[in-house]
Amino acid sequence: MSQLLGGVLAAIQGAAAQAPPWLRPPLESPRDEAAEEAPMQFTPQSLACLLSDISRDLTAAISGRPLRCSPPQLVESIRKATEALVWGERHDGAFFDLFCERQALAGFVAALLAPGAPQVVRVQLLQSLSILVQNARRDTSFYYLLSGGHINALLAGQPDLRDEEALAYFVAFIKSLALRVDGETARLLVDRRILSGSGGCPESSPESFPLFQQCVRFATHRDHMVKTSARAALLSVLRIEQMEVRTRASASTCQHLVPVLARSLRNAWDSAGAAVRGRDVDGLGSALDVEEDLLGLLNDLLTLEISEISEAVTRFVLASCLLPLLVGLDPPTKYPEQAIEDLPPQAALPHSGARDDRELPPPPPPPPP
Repeated sequence: MSQLLGGVLAAIQGAAAQAPPWLRPPLESPRDEAAEEAPMQFTPQSLACLLSDISRDLTAAISGRPLRCSPPQLVESIRKATEALVWGERHDGAFFDLFCERQALAGFVAALLAPGAPQVVRVQLLQSLSILVQNARRDTSFYYLLSGGHINALLAGQPDLRDEEALAYFVAFIKSLALRVDGETARLLVDRRILSGSGGCPESSPESFPLFQQCVRFATHRDHMVKTSARAALLSVLRIEQMEVRTRASASTCQHLVPVLARSLRNAWDSAGAAVRGRDVDGLGSALDVEEDLLGLLNDLLTLEISEISEAVTRFVLASCLLPLLVGLDPPTKYPEQAIEDLPPQAALPHSGARDDRELPPPPPPPPP
């Protein structure tokens, strides 16, 4: 899974030389954009035909009807349309305007959430969305992708991620989006219908910020590459200083991420203790690796210097990890003074010395009269 996600990220970012052949992106950055001419298939008319065919087949997939073409042919059509849109962002804004007029983004999201859509089609749609997010050069294009609630619907929905390739592209899409948004554009991904509360750690439903909800969801994933990508996206969003975005992200971190990290750290310590008692070297190494990973993320959260998150980390780590550890030390039921008082007189020792009366020197003679 880690190798798969690494290849996906390399493919989406255009690192064709590093990506495996089957993941190499269809989009190549031109060496000389000024001298590049549009290929014959890159015309508004050809894009309109592609979008019409794609819309027809995606509608059939959403409703559970048979496709007019094979899934590989639909994948190729989506790939060509994506390539044309990226070319249009560099040369002709009419291409993306046509994409908006045909409401193709809504069809993409609906197909991703439809249980009957072929898996290869979902994977291509996720790859295309990631590419469009990264290559939307015009402000109007990027604002369109984020407005209308389509991206929020995808992030708040339940796409089928049981396939490792789909999961890899979904996490890559989350990372691409999180690294691209800023204080102004991130506001478009906040659901203002869900009001946040007040207090040191504001109350907020995770549905109020679906992008950050997905970052939190995958920040503790078992796969290393998925976890690393999600954490990079999470920290990037937390660094946005816009008040509304910061409030929602901080609230979700306090309520849904920090408690999980504290419990996982306690479990790692318990596993390490059990491994020491059982002389399990491999188990001890695994537990210490988990501990190091969790402490690294907690340190990253503290480094942000966000007061609500710092207070939550302190509170949960103290309550879930340190205090139970101290209680588990099993102190004696009686203090030393009480134990001495309970001893029989002949066995009792003086409070201030370590020797009994037989070891003491004889008292000095009384002074002469």
